[in-house]
Amino acid sequence: MPFGVQVAAESAVMAEYAGRLPRAVFGDGTDRGDSCAKPEILKEPARFKEYADKMRAEKSKLAVAAKTDNFDSSKTAVSATGNSCKTYHDAFGKD
Repeated sequence: MPFGVQVAAESAVMAEYAGRLPRAVFGDGTDRGDSCAKPEILKEPARFKEYADKMRAEKSKLAVAAKTDNFDSSKTAVSATGNSCKTYHDAFGKD
């Protein structure tokens, strides 16, 4: 399927939704069992919140940019979102 404005907007909406999940998923009692998250996710709640909030903010900006017809704006938002996701996963995701 060719990539266009509609696909970009729909993908950005999904990314924005997914940006809400980290704080909803990792709470009390989630340190048990098999997880792809590092223990730091619960040991460093302030840092986790900071990274999750940054990632969610960038995904929201991406959703707004994707609804425009401005490729450069969307490209900038994709890059910023990717960087925030990488920072988050490097800090809290197991390899």
